[in-house]
Amino acid sequence: MKQRLRTKQQVILGGEVYERPLYLSPILHDLDTGDLGGSLVACGRHICLPMFASMTDQELERVVAALEAVCLVGRN
Repeated sequence: MKQRLRTKQQVILGGEVYERPLYLSPILHDLDTGDLGGSLVACGRHICLPMFASMTDQELERVVAALEAVCLVGRN
C-alpha cells in the first residue's frame, strides 16, 4: 500500500514512527517480553498519513481519495 500511494497517487507518507517494535531496542534487550511477534506485523503494515497544521481541505481530500483508490484496488 505504501509503495502504491507513492508511485500511483503521488502521496508521500510521513516518517515511519514505529519502524520496529520498541522491545527490539538495545536498551530493552534484557527485558523478558514474551511473545510479541504480532508487533512486527503491525509495524510493517501501519501508515502515517500526511497531516500538518496548514493542510488545506483540498489537500486533505486528495489524500483521502488516494487512500480510497489504493485500498479499493483489486476488490471489484
